[in-house]
Amino acid sequence: MTLKNILPVSNIFGIILIFTIVSCSGAKTTARQKKLEGAANEYGQVISYFLPDIPRWVNFSEEGQCFRTSDVQFLNFQALNASYGYDFPTILELQGVYNQKIQDLLAEKNLTFEERISVLYESIENIAGGIRYADIPRFNKFQLLWIDNFQSDSELKKWLEGYSNDEKYSDYVPIIFSYCLTRKEIEHKLEELNLDQVFPYNMGAEVLTIYNENIEEKPHFKFYFHYFFKKDDKIELKKREGIEAIKNSLILKTES
Repeated sequence: MTLKNILPVSNIFGIILIFTIVSCSGAKTTARQKKLEGAANEYGQVISYFLPDIPRWVNFSEEGQCFRTSDVQFLNFQALNASYGYDFPTILELQGVYNQKIQDLLAEKNLTFEERISVLYESIENIAGGIRYADIPRFNKFQLLWIDNFQSDSELKKWLEGYSNDEKYSDYVPIIFSYCLTRKEIEHKLEELNLDQVFPYNMGAEVLTIYNENIEEKPHFKFYFHYFFKKDDKIELKKREGIEAIKNSLILKTES
């Protein structure tokens, strides 16, 4: 006895239709699951490129004796090295470029995490295209002026004006830096002090990192300034008298 003898033709077509729908539904579900799993994996990988945010109440610099008022997003150098093969100086530049873009956008609106991810990918493309964080002039003698640890803006202004008027420093290009302020905050402070035209170059906390030059995680933040200059450039540190040395948190040459 055949199936045709048992069921009417209409029922046979109904059964075939049901099997077809179930089969297609199963295929669509599997495809959808794979797509979701792929998206989840990609999302998880992107999240790994960012180090966890530091709570503001502990976001403190021992060197500068100051709190960071802007939320700098520090990158996971090891994750970016594993995914893109980037070396230490490239990721350092990427972190600087990314944070500078974020700070500019935050001046206009709050950003979702998805928008931050988009900015990261844009920054990666910028780095690949040759865009860099530091716009260092072509010269061979520089002095890094550390502006943390001043009791007031008036004291800082007096120190900076004294430096700019001192003839013995006229052969150097001065570059302002801070352990706590971002580049945007430094620019704003110099504008308030009417010194932004005198000191056009600066670097902020967005190029601090907890990784060493071998992309090994260490317990303290450091500046690796020498990567922003040419190998034979002369780089000196200038700081307010009476404060302790920065110890090993500021690297002016390749670590041995």
